[in-house]
Amino acid sequence: MGKGGAAPPPAFDPATLALSGWWRASFTGSPWTANASAGLSGTLGNLTEATNPPAVGAALNSLTPADFDGTNDLLTGANNLDSFITSTAWSVAVLVRPVATVDSRSVGSGYNDPAIIAETTQGYWYLTYTTSGVTIGQYDSVAGAWLETNQACSAASWHLVQAWFDGVNTSISVDSVAATSVAATDQSLIGVGPPVLGKGFSSVFCPALVAEVMLAKVDLGATARADIKAYTNARYNLTL
Repeated sequence: MGKGGAAPPPAFDPATLALSGWWRASFTGSPWTANASAGLSGTLGNLTEATNPPAVGAALNSLTPADFDGTNDLLTGANNLDSFITSTAWSVAVLVRPVATVDSRSVGSGYNDPAIIAETTQGYWYLTYTTSGVTIGQYDSVAGAWLETNQACSAASWHLVQAWFDGVNTSISVDSVAATSVAATDQSLIGVGPPVLGKGFSSVFCPALVAEVMLAKVDLGATARADIKAYTNARYNLTL
């Protein structure tokens, strides 16, 4: 939930993290320019779309997010997903304000659901939003199935969604809620396509405003996740 008044300066700078991808408000149209960090996020390219880019959304603490209409808006990374995450570990953080949706969750096959961010060439990795909240899913070739874990996430409010894979479990946390996890050991099939914002594998689009996207090729760890939340609250004047 937001609160009034000017925000204090961020208590933490994510540029100190080894991020492989980092895009943040203000979004002013395609391309969404990449931000540099201690990782390769400044060199792995912008998010772009020539035909149906998202609109510039209403400002959040004077910073404008990308506004995905849920019909055809998307942004695509310049490199394949395996440039941003690995089969042994990864992290993703998204500051998102989902729009109310009538899409129910496709349990075990979330590639069919509206995605905040996903690999859409093969559908092996996704962060989706449905009436059940947010779901992180990835194909596990040992299990022979898409392994998923989910948390509630209300529409029409800003949320910080963080998900990660540590080599043993895939986990997800919304705001300050304790993580939920699913055991997942073989993540070798992460897909050959680039990360796409706003669209799932089955061409299902997600209506949402997005202000921050961070990706890393490691599990950033609990301290970094807490630091990212502190940064988000300070920069966008939120209490998450």
